[in-house]
Amino acid sequence: MSASAGPSSKLSFAIGAALITASFAIYPAYPLIALLPLPVTLRLGLAFSASALSWVVFLLGTTLAGKEGVEYLKRLLGRRKAPPPIQRRESGH
Repeated sequence: MSASAGPSSKLSFAIGAALITASFAIYPAYPLIALLPLPVTLRLGLAFSASALSWVVFLLGTTLAGKEGVEYLKRLLGRRKAPPPIQRRESGH
């Protein structure tokens, strides 16, 4: 028996994609954590906890999105191509 692409799979994909996106929202918090007026050990603990939370949310998102959903997101985000390298002109000296 195969799973159909019904509403529940669309819903789990949407939730998974949202969680994957949300997992990247922690990155702007790292400089803020570093600047908090707290002892260094506490700031390190907060940064480690934030990183662990980010990974847990990311893994939960990839689980909910499923293999096909993750491949779709890779294709969607991979569409952006880097500009071609700048060609240098050779001088005739």
